[in-house]
Amino acid sequence: MLGYPHCFKPSGTFFGCQAVYRSDQQWIDARTDQFDDAIRTEALSLGAEFSDDSREFDGQKLCGDGNSYLNGIKLTTSGPANESFHPNADGHQ
Repeated sequence: MLGYPHCFKPSGTFFGCQAVYRSDQQWIDARTDQFDDAIRTEALSLGAEFSDDSREFDGQKLCGDGNSYLNGIKLTTSGPANESFHPNADGHQ
């Protein structure tokens, strides 16, 4: 099983990235860590392997210095699309 990477680079401005304030980015990344811990625990309890591939996204986060491996907020007529904040085609390589 795979964990999720942090979406945002570790430093940023108050006004943030992708219309998400810096404080909210930090909250999202902290929840991502909790989610990954739960996935890891469940995978190991089932005898499955857990792969923390989050380092593969270093330098490729939203609003970072390189080409992002993640989708930002993608909107549809009914609200945010499911692929928002998920790996894009480059992130699936």
